[in-house]
Amino acid sequence: MYRECAYTEGKASYELHEEAFHMGSTLTIISWTVMLLLIGGEIVRGIFMFRQ
Repeated sequence: MYRECAYTEGKASYELHEEAFHMGSTLTIISWTVMLLLIGGEIVRGIFMFRQ
């Protein structure tokens, strides 16, 4: 009885955690994309400055 209860409780908290994780991973992907775009922009600008 106790083990079953602990299992369902664990499952519920796991699902909640997974939902929070999906939110976090989306935010992480967005922030990484922005960062990479900024870095890429700096590199491209540096190449153009270097060429002139």
